[in-house]
Amino acid sequence: MDVNLLKKKLNSENTEERLAGLREAIAESEALAVYVIKDYIKQENSETVLSAMIIACAKIGGDSEIDFIGSFLGDKKFKIQKYAFQSLLLIDSPKIRPYIIKTMTEKDVRLKQMAVKAIRDLGKKKSLETIEEMLISEIEWQRISALEVLEMLNNILYENELIDILTRAISSSKKDFCVESVNKLKKIYDTGSQYARESVSKLIESSSSEELKKIILDAMPDATPKPLKTETAKAESVTPDSKAAKSSPKDQPAENEEEVISDFSNYIDNVVKSKSRQVKKLVTSASEADKAFYLIWVMKITLFFKWLALMPLKFAYSHKYKFGAAALMMIAFYIYVCPQVILGSGHFSELKPVSQQSLDEYLSKRGYKINRDSSDNMLAYAHNYWYNSIGFLDAYFGKSVIFSAYEINIKNSEIFEGMAFFDKFDAVGSVSGIKNLTETSMACEDELIILKNSFSYLSSTDDGLKILTIQEGDYTNKRQFLFKQNIEISNITNSALAVNLIKVETKKGENLRNVSLNVDSGNIDPPDFPVEYIPNIEADEPFVPKLVEKVRNLGFVGPEKIARLEDFYYNTTDYFKRKFYSGYEEEEDSARVVKGRETEDETSPVNIIEAGAEGNNAVAAAGVDKGIAAPERISIYDRIKNEVPAYCENLIKSRIAAICSLADEKPLSFDEHKNNFKNALARINSQIISNAVAGAKPAADWPAGTLETALNGVYPANIEPLLKKNPLKDEGVWSSVEVAVANLSQPLAFKTKLRVDSKRSFAVMHFLCVDLSKTDLRLVAGTNEPVSSIGLKGKGVIPKDEFTYNNLICAFNGGFRTKHGQWGFIADGVSYVAPAKGIATVMVDSKGNIKMGTWGTPGFDTTENIVHLRQNLPPILENNIVNMKHDYWGASIDNKTRVWRSALGISRDGRWLVYGAGNSLGHDTLAAGMSLAGCDYAMQLDINDYHTYLYTYKLNGTDKKGNTKLKASRLTDEMSGETERCLVPYTRDFFYATLKQPEIKTASNR
Repeated sequence: MDVNLLKKKLNSENTEERLAGLREAIAESEALAVYVIKDYIKQENSETVLSAMIIACAKIGGDSEIDFIGSFLGDKKFKIQKYAFQSLLLIDSPKIRPYIIKTMTEKDVRLKQMAVKAIRDLGKKKSLETIEEMLISEIEWQRISALEVLEMLNNILYENELIDILTRAISSSKKDFCVESVNKLKKIYDTGSQYARESVSKLIESSSSEELKKIILDAMPDATPKPLKTETAKAESVTPDSKAAKSSPKDQPAENEEEVISDFSNYIDNVVKSKSRQVKKLVTSASEADKAFYLIWVMKITLFFKWLALMPLKFAYSHKYKFGAAALMMIAFYIYVCPQVILGSGHFSELKPVSQQSLDEYLSKRGYKINRDSSDNMLAYAHNYWYNSIGFLDAYFGKSVIFSAYEINIKNSEIFEGMAFFDKFDAVGSVSGIKNLTETSMACEDELIILKNSFSYLSSTDDGLKILTIQEGDYTNKRQFLFKQNIEISNITNSALAVNLIKVETKKGENLRNVSLNVDSGNIDPPDFPVEYIPNIEADEPFVPKLVEKVRNLGFVGPEKIARLEDFYYNTTDYFKRKFYSGYEEEEDSARVVKGRETEDETSPVNIIEAGAEGNNAVAAAGVDKGIAAPERISIYDRIKNEVPAYCENLIKSRIAAICSLADEKPLSFDEHKNNFKNALARINSQIISNAVAGAKPAADWPAGTLETALNGVYPANIEPLLKKNPLKDEGVWSSVEVAVANLSQPLAFKTKLRVDSKRSFAVMHFLCVDLSKTDLRLVAGTNEPVSSIGLKGKGVIPKDEFTYNNLICAFNGGFRTKHGQWGFIADGVSYVAPAKGIATVMVDSKGNIKMGTWGTPGFDTTENIVHLRQNLPPILENNIVNMKHDYWGASIDNKTRVWRSALGISRDGRWLVYGAGNSLGHDTLAAGMSLAGCDYAMQLDINDYHTYLYTYKLNGTDKKGNTKLKASRLTDEMSGETERCLVPYTRDFFYATLKQPEIKTASNR
């Protein structure tokens, strides 16, 4: 055969080719096969091929390869250990028995169960003989394993049997090997066993070795030779049965791997079938007996579930009359409690004049003033159900009324509903259960229009924004029309053409213009009128978060009990993790992460970082008190300056020389090149870097490309890891992320990971940064969050227009829910919630500039020209100091719970927008991670597992209709949740980033 071809196949990266090479070697010569296996098994990484090699050694080599196969019982991988053990069982030789005994001492319960089964098949007599032989063996692991197994058999063997085995082993072994057995015998001797004392005395008397006697007497000084009794108590012949757990390994190989190993095993059988010995079958799955056992249990379980399913039907049939009566009572009760749900949404109608007058008088006494339209008609209507046509039912249930009114002390119009009870003259006697349907603190609803089965109302804000909302009588199917460009609406009425049309008379300047709105289809006539239709969008959270929220809202549970339960779970998990990783703890590097004082009263000046769209050199204005020293930081530039002194000098010389040469070639004029000067530098950048690096070699521990890319400005500067022990692969090294943006000469987004807690080496924080000079940041309101103070409902999805999909970079989570903090929220120029002072803020102006700072400080005190704004808690990092004064970083009891957390910041040079998230983080380590990533200011976003996410996107072809498809990837596989989130309607708000476009469209100009 061609030896070179065989070596090529055995060195191939393809598993099938390596297996084919082994087959050829086996077919050529069994001796060659064993030689090849032993030579190549050291470099084999595939568990499948490695298992096949072990099986081949067992079937071909036989007795001579027992020790070689037994060496793989100590492998770290269970799969290799399992096939090594099964391969030993294929060899019919007493030499495999010590390895069976040794497997009993393994920590893995699955291996131990396999050994128990093999010992049971071997028999008690042979097993004890093997243990006795191992006790006198010159091989240390055999003696130690035999003693460990004897310790396990204490509950199975009788004491006399153990004593006999040990005394025979002591008398037969060398003096150097009997000490372990003597110590084991001493434990039984010290219990006061009479049989042990007699056996030791007999052993001393019968032994001819003085050294052996000395070893025994040193261990048991009070042992003296005594006359032996002629009759000794016979050990009972019957030992109690021990129940061995069935072997059901968790890590079974995949089905295709088992087929590969079985086929290879059968091939070996066919090649060596001429041998006289019988070839045993390798068991790669459950045995026939086990299969029969499982089949019986499956049948029993099936019959049980059949009985369980039929039992309620039999019980219901035998008590059918009782069940019928109970069902009628439940239906009647449901109709009484929720009549509108079971009996339909009803229809709306105008109230009679006497009803309007009496309703107005009744509500005025209770602090409500009903609004009127332009014709002085009262905006109050009846909501009629079928039972309102039946006199006694109408008097008993009352009639639902809906009205536009304002509370006299508040002067803010809202839409209210109540249950009115009328007398025989149709006058209102009382109104119960009045509730606010809109709850819009920043808008007034002074227009109410009724349709046949629905009602609509107009919400007007102080800044001129107007929203027309249409809602069914059962308060479902909520649709809206958003008017743009601050249109003035002079009149709004039902259309005479159809019941589902609303006619709106508008005025802009001196021009009058009318528009018809179809509330069912969303059609707008004329189509170019500046109004946007927002259909009813249903989005639902997954089962687990929704279930937790429902349980939290139960009256007898409440948020505090859920918070205690979560704290217990997370703190328990954190405790065991810290125990497991206790050897990796390090002292905190206080020079790099600075924490503020919890007792400090005054807040330090805010560091405002701004990244503008008009140039790459963003402004970073830090208002740090001169009396406070800035914390020391170790950056890539400091390392260049300290470790490579010649680098800066060479860089300056090279840059000056290159610029001078360019000036000689073509004189530079500021007027001509003020917009292209940056491009001129970029053309000579590669030569500058090469000349500079030629004069100074960077340190050997710097990652490849760090020096060049950091100075180029293409990549952010890499982060020096905080923890030094057992560093992660590429920890702190930024790598480019593949995104959908095409036709870019340089990467746009980068990610890395970093351990941020010196006491928790398992707390890994993952980062993504994007180039702000090329990026637009947008904010999307969810379908449920935030709860708008103007009544507007969000769409909860990334726009599906061609530009957005072709230039989408990433999407990531927003902040806390509205009920957890009334913090500012503006999206597309529409203010959902007004900003609050002292809260960390990220905002985007009409020019695309992204800013971060604390609301109420200079530059963060007006919403003028603001397109997007999101607030969430006070800043966690301010002036590069961790905020330790705030007492709420999530719904926890002690404010120290370590969970999934996320944060957002801008780098010190204003070049990068940085997102960070990780598990087992407190607010302090989250802030420390953002500081290490290069931020002086950062805000915490949402927390907990499901609500913390970031997805990057790349183009994934088109669908059947020709629409662009995207493929989403998590920032880290540890993040949970479906990757389709943000591409389909979602209940909560989120951010997304795209390649910069010339103009940001808002509600006022798009």
